[in-house]
Amino acid sequence: MNPISPPQQDNQIPSSKIRTAERSAGAATLPLEELKRELDALEHGSFAALCDDELRERVKQIHEGLIIQAFIVPAEKLIFRAVKVTQRPVSKQRISYPPPEAVRTLGRCNRAGEVMFYGAFNQFVSCIHELSWQPGDLFALSAWLTKAQMTFNHLGYSAETLTRFNALRQLPFFSNPETGSDRNWLIRQWQARVFTQRVPDGQEHLYRLPIALKEAALWPIGQPNLEGLKMFSGIIYPSIATSALADDVAILPSEVDAKMALLEVNFLTVDSAHMITGIATNTAAQMRVIVYDCAGPTDTGNLVWGQQSRILPKGVEGMKASDLGILPPDGGWSEPSH
Repeated sequence: MNPISPPQQDNQIPSSKIRTAERSAGAATLPLEELKRELDALEHGSFAALCDDELRERVKQIHEGLIIQAFIVPAEKLIFRAVKVTQRPVSKQRISYPPPEAVRTLGRCNRAGEVMFYGAFNQFVSCIHELSWQPGDLFALSAWLTKAQMTFNHLGYSAETLTRFNALRQLPFFSNPETGSDRNWLIRQWQARVFTQRVPDGQEHLYRLPIALKEAALWPIGQPNLEGLKMFSGIIYPSIATSALADDVAILPSEVDAKMALLEVNFLTVDSAHMITGIATNTAAQMRVIVYDCAGPTDTGNLVWGQQSRILPKGVEGMKASDLGILPPDGGWSEPSH
C-alpha cells in the first residue's frame, strides 16, 4: 500500500512572502464592503455573464496588492505524473505535458488548447485518482526530479476546505494566513471555496472561474521582491479526487523544460484503492498497484524498459509485462480535468 503524504513541513522547504503584481502604478484596491459584494456575486454565478477578458479583468482588480506566502521547492525534489496508456510508451514526450491539440476541454487550470503539466507533489496516489481509474486500467507513472529551485503559488487551502472534504490533515505551512489583513483573509477564503468546487461531467463551463484564479495566481510577481523572483513555476493545490488529502501541481511547460528532469517511468495497473477515515494523516488514503516494467530515459528522450525502479516503495507487487498478453495500440492522450 502506498500512503498519501503531505508536503514536507520542515525548514528544508522554505517559503517567501510576495506581493502580487499590480495592473498599473497606483492602481486602486476595492473598498472592503464592495470587495465582499463582488466576491459573493462571482461565487454565485455572475461570471457567466462575463466574457473571458471581462472576467480576467474583474479577478485582477480583486487581487490588487494581495500578499501571498510562496511555496519554494529546492532542487532534488520529486514530482509525479500519470497518464493512461494501453502499452509501454516509447518516448518522454508521451508521458510529459500533452500537445495543445490534445487539450480539448476546460480543466481546473487550463482552457481548451492551453497546456499545463498536471502532477502530484511528494506522492503518486492523487495523480492516478485524478484519472478516474477503473480496475485493469494501465498507467505510465513518471517520476520527475527538480533540477533547480521552483516557486509555486497556491490555491484552495483553508480550514473550511479541509472540513468540507473531511480531510484528516493540517494545512500546509505555506498556506497559513500571511498577514492580519482582513482583505487578505477574505480573498484567500473565497479562493479556496471557488477553486476546490467539484465540477460534474458536462458542466466544464464552471471551470471558468477557477481558471481565472489560476491566471491571477501566475501573474508576474510584484516588486520590490527580496528573492529576486519574477514569475511562478506553477501552482500547488489540494487534490479534489482524494478529498483534499494530497497535493496536486499544475506547472507551466516552459518551467518543466527548464527545471525538471525525468527520472523514471513505471508501467503499472491499480489493483485496489480506498480512503480511510479516523486515523493519522499519513495513512488516510492507500492504493495497491502492480508494476509490470520500469524505464529510464536516454539523452534523446527515448525510454529504455527493463530497469529497476528507484522510487516505488518497498512492498509494491511486480509482474512481467508478458503476463498482460497482447496489448492494443496506445489510444493517445486523455488529460484529466483535475
